[in-house]
Amino acid sequence: MRAIKNVMVYLVIFTSLLITGCARKPVMISPSLLEKQPGTISILPAIDARKDKKSAKIKNLDKIIQPTTKRALKNLKYKVAVLNDYAVDHPEGYLAEMTDEELIALAPKDVEAVYLFILDDLTNNNIIISHSARAISRAYLIDPAKKEIIWKDKENYSMGGLGIIHAFIPYEKEVLSMSVSNMMSSLPKKGSKPKK
Repeated sequence: MRAIKNVMVYLVIFTSLLITGCARKPVMISPSLLEKQPGTISILPAIDARKDKKSAKIKNLDKIIQPTTKRALKNLKYKVAVLNDYAVDHPEGYLAEMTDEELIALAPKDVEAVYLFILDDLTNNNIIISHSARAISRAYLIDPAKKEIIWKDKENYSMGGLGIIHAFIPYEKEVLSMSVSNMMSSLPKKGSKPKK
């Protein structure tokens, strides 16, 4: 059963990649990032900003987000570092309403660039012969030295299917991984130059 489950997961991801295609335009990108990309991107712990955390339970968001983020950044030729904590404390119930200035303040000042993933919503629907999940998320690249956000994107991604086999596929994890991958496709590759 585990082998069948793994095969189904890979098929779902592969199909999704074919559908979503290649690079896309981000919500925002700074001209300075297009001209010159950082050498190293440090990953902050992911933020779970969901107001309803009962519809889909995630034990450790970083165990899902960080491996996909690291892999995507390395594919884009960036060096990667992982940060264990934020530069400042933040109130748990206030995460969804944080301003850009407050998000920037989370980044340590002694690093080159910081990646931050925020999960705004995650739903899980498992009804007898169908199973689906949906994730709404956003991501930021912060330049601590300039105290500005130099890239941001957002994703509303869902996947699922009919049939008994779909009940065994961890769609919650897959929609999160695919959300990261899709947003990362709008981040410029290290060494790239803007098209004239």
